[in-house]
Amino acid sequence: MISPNYLKEGATVAIVSTARKISKKELIPAITILKKWGLKVVLGKSIEAEEHQFAGNDKLRTSDFQAMLDHPGIDAVWCARGGYGTVRIIDDLDFTKFSFPSASFIRDLEDNPDALTLEKAQSISFLVIKV
Repeated sequence: MISPNYLKEGATVAIVSTARKISKKELIPAITILKKWGLKVVLGKSIEAEEHQFAGNDKLRTSDFQAMLDHPGIDAVWCARGGYGTVRIIDDLDFTKFSFPSASFIRDLEDNPDALTLEKAQSISFLVIKV
């Protein structure tokens, strides 16, 4: 298995929500920890977005996550919320530009394995952490 590089001081972590809505206020503890570790934080468009229980519509969540995966300046992606909304967008995500060991994929601030973990476990390597 290929393991991602460790994040070094100055690395950039993107936070997105692939499913349920979340506020910036709810992310303050995670952002505080990341900054304490010397990391930069970028919030995706899905943060603060709202469509019913989701962090924006499927198109917004898909394009937000895809943009973070494809962005050369993003070193890791944290998914603030997973769940059913992820199932709705998983087939529209393209992981081909996301490669190891140059990129790290750290996910899931909630304690729930979801479609992203299960669907992509065979095609890409990533580090799963629970915060």
